[in-house]
Amino acid sequence: MIELEPLHKPHGEVRDVVTAPFSIRMLGGIVAAFGLSLIVGNILVEFDAFLVTASAIGSAAGVVVLLAKLSTRIAEGHVTVWFIPLLRIRVPLTDVRNVSIDLIDPRRIGGVGIARHEGGRVLCLSAGRGVRFSSRQGTVLVQCNDPDLIANALKLG
Repeated sequence: MIELEPLHKPHGEVRDVVTAPFSIRMLGGIVAAFGLSLIVGNILVEFDAFLVTASAIGSAAGVVVLLAKLSTRIAEGHVTVWFIPLLRIRVPLTDVRNVSIDLIDPRRIGGVGIARHEGGRVLCLSAGRGVRFSSRQGTVLVQCNDPDLIANALKLG
């Protein structure tokens, strides 16, 4: 029998991953499946390049929503915020200023995803709590499962 060693985080690494709610992921899956079925049906019946292109774009958007996650990682002197699979922001901890914990209301900021609000970027997948921090690159508000842990790690960094 093979024994597996438990996975350990490297010393000093803090990580938080937020997954999109099930309903949003299912909506993305339905959009992707519908787009693919339009492409296949169009190719089999009568080819229309415009419909195939539009369906391919819709399918790609559905796949992005299906795979959407928010990852916040603090390690090796950097904070990395990644809206999987679209946007990655990497900031040196020495540049991080003004760390706070805020409530995120997607109705107030214009929806879920990547948004601009109050002069900064907001990355969220649902309503909840998040960490706001400023740097030379701008202000970022990112949704977290454990914002207290992330905020404390940023303040100590």
